[in-house]
Amino acid sequence: MIVERSIAVDEIKALVGDIWNQLSTILQNYILDQSQTLDAAGLRPGQGTYTPTVDVFWAAADAMETVATMAKNEKTLVRFSSEGASFEWQPDQAFSRAEFLRRKSLTWQALYSGTFTIVDAGAGSGYDPTSQGWPQ
Repeated sequence: MIVERSIAVDEIKALVGDIWNQLSTILQNYILDQSQTLDAAGLRPGQGTYTPTVDVFWAAADAMETVATMAKNEKTLVRFSSEGASFEWQPDQAFSRAEFLRRKSLTWQALYSGTFTIVDAGAGSGYDPTSQGWPQ
């Protein structure tokens, strides 16, 4: 799921719950930055009028992995109650959840489905990638 950054946090919280709130603002922003992807116009971060856009599943997986890593030696990662029932995440469960979320990510699908391509940024006039360098 790809959404504008302005609504990404709500979508991430819907996937990982209170896990997101256990991260510092610095880590939350880092995860959002690292999860940026092409916007609706096909622009990349830093390009023209790019609208900050986030791969929500990728960001949610990063959040789960980050908190699980920080609490790897803890028995319980987070406890919460909902509708009279109590739940808890354990680090190993969080890593499994992160893997599940990552595989739903469009970024992951592009990387591992064979549809991922490298953008040619231009190597310069006369450059032959099959040679050992620039022509003489």
